[in-house]
Amino acid sequence: MKSSTKLLFAAALLMPPSAGWSKGLDELKKMQPPGAIAAPAAPQTPNPDAEVYKDYIGQAGLVSESGNAWKIGNVRWSRGADGKYDWDTALIKPGMVEQVYWGQTLSGFGHAFLVFKLKPGGFKSLRPGAYRSDYLVLSVESKLRKDQSWNPVVGAFGVFKIVWILSTLESFVEDNVRVNGTPTDIYPLLLSASARRKMTDVALRLSVKDRSGEVFNTFTNNCGINALSVVNSALSEEQAVHAVLPSSATEKFISRKLVGQPVHFTRENPGGGIIAPR
Repeated sequence: MKSSTKLLFAAALLMPPSAGWSKGLDELKKMQPPGAIAAPAAPQTPNPDAEVYKDYIGQAGLVSESGNAWKIGNVRWSRGADGKYDWDTALIKPGMVEQVYWGQTLSGFGHAFLVFKLKPGGFKSLRPGAYRSDYLVLSVESKLRKDQSWNPVVGAFGVFKIVWILSTLESFVEDNVRVNGTPTDIYPLLLSASARRKMTDVALRLSVKDRSGEVFNTFTNNCGINALSVVNSALSEEQAVHAVLPSSATEKFISRKLVGQPVHFTRENPGGGIIAPR
């Protein structure tokens, strides 16, 4: 059994009971043999005076909404010549969504995210000279300061704040696949046009919500649970997918035939055949 699985299971045992906790514990039990758990060290305590976050993190914010056109600020677009990220104001038209994908990075328990492909003109930066992208990513993450590192056990104790990051798929792939070398799959969701539109509206509305005071939790408020809340908003109660771990959610999507064949992104093929890597 991997050490990360041991620590996550131990964290689940120490958490107070809740619906998310119970599901997370059930899923983790399937991944480890009995009697193999050691109690983790106490979680780190955040420094309240060091509110400086890692440079890839930025909370999206609403600039304006008018009919079918949203202007959203703080969308991660690319790295500038100085190596720093460009955070742009983007124009997004939900009515021009063409496909929605369920995404998962293939490392450890995985990280879940959503990808929205929009028709030309449906998603663009308002910054002159910005490259064209047709793929918008929504990624819910722990809001890490520069002095913090991601740890799923620590994340089970509400230490990290939460952030809803909007970016281009090109930017997401550059960081996670090309630089970090994490293989990643995105699966097209087999939904109707009206369901795709509803998901896009919900995703945008939730991404610009004020998250002050909200914390990330490995079992009750994580990347997969929030991504599923967007997907389930467009599904019937019978179709709705519920899971705590991203890998479990992906398995359910596949078994219920709610997704098509995945697009693979690797360091050797960072564009996956659908984008030009930056």
